[in-house]
Amino acid sequence: MMMQNNSSSDKLPLGQNTKFACMEADETPTHVLLQCRGEAMQRAACLGSPASLPEALDDLGGLLSYWSELGWLK
Repeated sequence: MMMQNNSSSDKLPLGQNTKFACMEADETPTHVLLQCRGEAMQRAACLGSPASLPEALDDLGGLLSYWSELGWLK
């Protein structure tokens, strides 16, 4: 899945295979990695409970596992 750069924000493309459309906020990578309630259980399983983007990015193994589960590595 490729990320698109929209002029107003860096939203993720929401297709039929997207699992994280909580519709609570813009579906940005930061939102999905830290805040999205629709992905809370999967995020916790792979990353724990990161409090910040640097903390989430510090766990490379967990991050790759999470991205794989989201379909971002296809």
